[in-house]
Amino acid sequence: TLGRIGALMVSFGVPYVMGRALKIEEFGTYKQIMLIFMFSNLILNGGFDWTIHYFIKRKPQEFPYFSLNSIIFQILTVLVAGSTLFFFKNDLGLYFKNPELAQYIPNIIFILFFSIPTNHLDDLLLARDSLKGKILADLLTEAMTAVCLVSGILLAHSLKIGLWGMTIIYGLKFI
Repeated sequence: TLGRIGALMVSFGVPYVMGRALKIEEFGTYKQIMLIFMFSNLILNGGFDWTIHYFIKRKPQEFPYFSLNSIIFQILTVLVAGSTLFFFKNDLGLYFKNPELAQYIPNIIFILFFSIPTNHLDDLLLARDSLKGKILADLLTEAMTAVCLVSGILLAHSLKIGLWGMTIIYGLKFI
């Protein structure tokens, strides 16, 4: 959608800033964190955020039930996956040949916990024929997470603080 294209344009510079501001090892860790986050985000939503659009169009009055089912399913999948990630965090670090990665696993789990169950809310805007609302929601979420990551690195010199900023942004969206 246009919102995702706009969000891509906003967040396009983040890896460049990170590449300049971080040591090569830290930048590699950042890329691995984003790989785990993006892959988990794709797999753990179970297709609910795409399929809910189909049902909302046909039975808009039942959106609360569809939404609640989606949120419950996605929270449960994130809890299972998050527990697995946490239990095997040291092994994951060894698998990626980056033992430092293990310290960021709690950040990844919290970001996933808040981001995945709310993905379908953006699609709700689209299902209710609010393309502008969806574009704005996508753009604002991506812009704010990009600002958090970059400011965490540039101002606090900490990837962990940038990730906690992302957690706060997705946590606010969750509420």
